[in-house]
Amino acid sequence: MKNRHAILIIAHNNFEILKRNLELMDSYDIDFYIHIDKKIKYKNFLELSNCVKKSGIKIFSCYEVYWGDISLVKTTLFLLEKASNNQEYLYYHLLSSSDMIIKPIDEILKFFNSNYNKEFVHFEDNKLPKIKVDWVKYYYFFTKFVKKYKFILIFQKIILIAQKILKINRSNRTKLDFASGSEWFSITDKLVKYVLKNKDMILKMFNNTICSDEMFLQTLILNSEFKDYLYNNKFNNDYLSCMRMIDWNRGKPYVYKEEDFKDLIDSPYMFARKFDERIDMNIVNKVYLKLLNEKEA
Repeated sequence: MKNRHAILIIAHNNFEILKRNLELMDSYDIDFYIHIDKKIKYKNFLELSNCVKKSGIKIFSCYEVYWGDISLVKTTLFLLEKASNNQEYLYYHLLSSSDMIIKPIDEILKFFNSNYNKEFVHFEDNKLPKIKVDWVKYYYFFTKFVKKYKFILIFQKIILIAQKILKINRSNRTKLDFASGSEWFSITDKLVKYVLKNKDMILKMFNNTICSDEMFLQTLILNSEFKDYLYNNKFNNDYLSCMRMIDWNRGKPYVYKEEDFKDLIDSPYMFARKFDERIDMNIVNKVYLKLLNEKEA
């Protein structure tokens, strides 16, 4: 097996950040697989492709992607399938266009190469948090419209009441233990093959579920031998588990700003989210210039 890595990116905005990331991660040891939300107008694929000189890059725009909807799971599975069908990679790293690397790419590759066979997946707990139990217990329809139309929330509450009266519990149809965590991961080829082998089951089980993108991989791992290969198997809500610096204490999640530069650079994480070019492009440029200088040194 070659020591190559696949960077999978789900994008719908922050394309200036994405372009800087592509430049910083450009390497003969990396291939990019990017999915751009089908419902947005950005179609300048050549502009993105021109950001890399060494890496392979493939860009797709097949799905309309909505927050909390099964479309995120479908897009993730699509990218995993495209990458693994192309070749066998050491690791598959899922990022969004609001993420940045915060360590030099050579350091990132060295870290994952030295920890090969470990799965970098974040878990909130080794069971589904109480607040999320209803998400797999009951059916949630029209999830793609929840953020757009307020009346959908009212309609969904009525449907939930009806399901409770009828004592519906679809999670009883499976003997699986459910879990949740961050949707962003770094996983091995062996786990990718296992995920894709269970693709039909995943899509059936998590359809009409809120935030299924934050549950399908954790649930699959918890009910398999892969739980023994987690980089952090304490299930203690530690984001070092997936090597992503994500701050839920100051935001949902917090958007990093220029004053956070030292904390980001000095942290033990490989990646960080969330960044937003509309809120603070200075922090993006500071991280970019520092890592670019180190890369070219």
